[in-house]
Amino acid sequence: MTKLDKVICLESVYGLGETVDRDKGKAFGVKVIQVGQVNDARPFKVDEETLQQVVDLGNAPNKGVKVRLTHPQGDGIGSHLGRASNFYIDGDCVRADLSIAKSSIHSPMGNMFEYFFSMAEEDPEALGLSLIHISEPTRPPVASR
Repeated sequence: MTKLDKVICLESVYGLGETVDRDKGKAFGVKVIQVGQVNDARPFKVDEETLQQVVDLGNAPNKGVKVRLTHPQGDGIGSHLGRASNFYIDGDCVRADLSIAKSSIHSPMGNMFEYFFSMAEEDPEALGLSLIHISEPTRPPVASR
């Protein structure tokens, strides 16, 4: 498992690709990251090397990278939306394909499958992806006897 295996979360899918296939549960060509300053107060700048690193890390997990609806609170299991795969550079950004999990229909947050596709069809600019780092949970030391 790479660090990126736990980093992509659906937040607000800006730059959603032209192709959304509800029947197959897929959104193709979703923008993951773009060259330039990050969209917050952090002093980070995304460059071409960053894009290549995201592609390399994104394509490393054999099942794809987990995608959640919103940033996780606690373990984030109730917000699992699906997986991103097929990361590639497209000009000044990285794109990937999203496979929305059938289990997202029965999420504790409601029918996220329907919500995602309705939003993607109705107002794709209202959706967006953000890369975040999620620290591995710390486990208490095992007491020895």
